[in-house]
Amino acid sequence: MLYTVSDDGIFTVNCELYILEKRNAAMQFIIDTGASITCCRAKELGVNLEEEDFIENKASVRYLNGVLKEGNKEYSRDRYSIKFYEVEMNKLKIGTSIVLENVSVWITFDKRFYTCLMGQDILDKLYYMHWSNTKKLLIADNANNLREYMDCMGD
Repeated sequence: MLYTVSDDGIFTVNCELYILEKRNAAMQFIIDTGASITCCRAKELGVNLEEEDFIENKASVRYLNGVLKEGNKEYSRDRYSIKFYEVEMNKLKIGTSIVLENVSVWITFDKRFYTCLMGQDILDKLYYMHWSNTKKLLIADNANNLREYMDCMGD
């Protein structure tokens, strides 16, 4: 189980990403329950990736908007969308104890993208509970761990 605390309403989690058998990258993700996919910049994966390879291999693609920090509020799909490519992970380790196998992370080569987000594609595989009055977030890979913690809180 992972336990994280936020001072400003933003929860982060440290993750290790394994594309092959070894750890390729360690990075911090912002937990974003409104994001549909887990995504980051390609350069953060710790391997030399080229966008041309994804295009050539006809990799799965998603276009997202709403992930840019822009002052202008006149949104247009062409200007404000970012292209993401799917990268299959052998393993994704969340914190020190949660391990998910054979999940995907979506990457972009777009320099305008500014952060790493953990979205619903990963969060749907987990159990989590947020206490807004205490600014705590608990994340577990099985319901029993969360129940055990809740039982201890009641004592």
